[in-house]
Amino acid sequence: MVLIKCGLRNIAIISLINILVNYCSAQSVIVYPSPAQNFRKTSDKYIVNIIQKGIKKRSFVYKSSAGAGSRREWGREQNNNFHFTTFSFSGRITIEVLKLNSTASSVTILPRRLQIPAIATVAENTNKKVIFNLNRAAKISVEFDDDPYYKDALIIFADKLENSADIPGKNDSNIFYVIDSISLKKISPDKTIVYFAPGEYQIGYWNIPSHIKHIYIKGGAYVKGYLNIETGNSIKINGRGILSNEGYAYHYPSLGPIRENSKSWYKMININQGQNIIIEGITLTEASANNIRVVGKDVLIKNVKIHGFRYNNDGIGIRGSGIEISDCFIRVNDDALVPYASRLSVNKCVFWQLQGSIVQLGWTPHSMDSINIFNCDVIHDKATNSEGNVGFINAMNYTRSNEVATIKNVNVNNIYFDTPILRFLDIRGDRNFRLIDYASSVSLPWLYENFHFKNIYFSKKVNINPLIYLHGFSHDLPLSNFTFENIYINDTKISSEKMNDSSFINTKSTNEVQIR
Repeated sequence: MVLIKCGLRNIAIISLINILVNYCSAQSVIVYPSPAQNFRKTSDKYIVNIIQKGIKKRSFVYKSSAGAGSRREWGREQNNNFHFTTFSFSGRITIEVLKLNSTASSVTILPRRLQIPAIATVAENTNKKVIFNLNRAAKISVEFDDDPYYKDALIIFADKLENSADIPGKNDSNIFYVIDSISLKKISPDKTIVYFAPGEYQIGYWNIPSHIKHIYIKGGAYVKGYLNIETGNSIKINGRGILSNEGYAYHYPSLGPIRENSKSWYKMININQGQNIIIEGITLTEASANNIRVVGKDVLIKNVKIHGFRYNNDGIGIRGSGIEISDCFIRVNDDALVPYASRLSVNKCVFWQLQGSIVQLGWTPHSMDSINIFNCDVIHDKATNSEGNVGFINAMNYTRSNEVATIKNVNVNNIYFDTPILRFLDIRGDRNFRLIDYASSVSLPWLYENFHFKNIYFSKKVNINPLIYLHGFSHDLPLSNFTFENIYINDTKISSEKMNDSSFINTKSTNEVQIR
């Protein structure tokens, strides 16, 4: 009997040890180095430390700056800065943010839905420090009240640990380690993986060979240039490093006057006709024009962070089918998402909109079916012109003859606004808006059918009317079957009576528009 008791006690001790070992092994923080000593893009405003189990690690903070040039290039962002840091972790951590030479008395942490309270805001000489805890991956805006116009915004990208299967093995014989731009032109056909280790690289416009299937940009790598794929093959582009267009002219490769033909602009990542494409984990910053353009089938864009100051810095333009855009952060000075795609899912994304719309449904004619947008946060929207390209969802409706666009079966659920917005929806099928290139005496319809909105939360007063425009193409070709369910403004659920409130919704040529 004694032996049995001792055995049970030993088993209990062993089980406890295993639990402790598993708990400790589950706790981890990985920070990434500066790309270079005395790196010119080191933040001069913020220091970020990560603390776990009494160990403090410094997470390198980047600073991206807008220029002082023309409003056509920079919009209202001239001379503004954007600071950001990326690290990976598991378990529970404490984040310590020190703002240098600050007079702040309080700090706001967004998205509010995460409910992350600041533990303390304390003074350290001329600096201010805030401390808060985190136990899951998140994209977090830390906003000190001495910067009300976000001249020096700070975003913390707290990532999950990388999946080991996504990291190339250091001894794999098929890996090509990049040295410089010249080396990229001399990759032997037996190499299928390109590896950017921590450091700074200038790659120019790289046409990626068809035998390359994986590009890994490790945390601490800062790659300046463009990735272009024309072969139509599958590819994975991932890591925790940065791809940047720093140093490239606006609308590059344009020389002289600004070029308005977007087809000629280099996109930071351009994938033309591909399948089984993955873009994951990396940060894109300071694009010379659009950030990501993908034409393909079965595409996953996950945990990608995009920031740009320039006008025409569209975030993600996508054509094809079977697309998932998940867990991304997008802060751009034009449309965040431009989908020309069916079977599209957008989920768990955080948007900080500088101008343009968040989801732009219609620059050029295309039909789409089955779009799902859910669990997203809009933390800021700086739009000022309410009659053009603005709103959470917008449709500008450029058309040309012999083309009809039908966009149908769209579901938008669980969207949270931490900011006042000028407009939520602007879908006007009767919009008579044409580019000169598309001028035509024939005006064929854009049709919108079966849009359903549920659990939409506006946390602050909306300051312009109406919140929603819904116009069909004509009386004979109406916009049809739009439903709104559980729509909240300032924590108050709106009722069906709002259909009669012109400050809320403006309708024309519609069929079956309901508020529930």
